[in-house]
Amino acid sequence: MLLTRSNELSQQIGGGLLSALAALATTFSGRFWKDPVEHIQRFSAQQARLQAAFIGYMNRVAQLRLVFEHDYATGEITLDELEAYQRMLSEAVTQASQQLTDH
Repeated sequence: MLLTRSNELSQQIGGGLLSALAALATTFSGRFWKDPVEHIQRFSAQQARLQAAFIGYMNRVAQLRLVFEHDYATGEITLDELEAYQRMLSEAVTQASQQLTDH
């Protein structure tokens, strides 16, 4: 998994792309036009959950990146620690997807 240095830019771009895709999917689904107010409220709630999950994921990745950079710079990286970082990144993905499927 690639650890990025531009977390804010990644969050902005990712959030914007995900929001745009969700808006297009909702608009073209046909169900949007049956009861616009209800669907707008549901879409807003889904968009907020999506953004919260994505921002939480990016914050977790940023924290892991900082710790990894420190350990790497001090020469304290072992194979076991690399495996631990990989597990933590996998857990971050799992938790973000779990947040989206809970409701």
